[in-house]
Amino acid sequence: MIEHFVVEGDERVRNLGIIGYLEGFQMATVTESGLDPEVEFRRLVGPASERWWSKINRSWAGDNSALQSTEP
Repeated sequence: MIEHFVVEGDERVRNLGIIGYLEGFQMATVTESGLDPEVEFRRLVGPASERWWSKINRSWAGDNSALQSTEP
């Protein structure tokens, strides 16, 4: 479902999939469940979502340009 939002959605839907769901999912698994999303969940996302997952990680690590591109 998230992959569909990221690949097929217009800008608003894509942002919902990327920032709303992927980033929220990463944060919720770490802060609320104490799970490592890289181990537990990253393998479950599709290829475009995985590329955005990596961009989100780069952004959190200080790469201010990581989320600038709309291309996965």
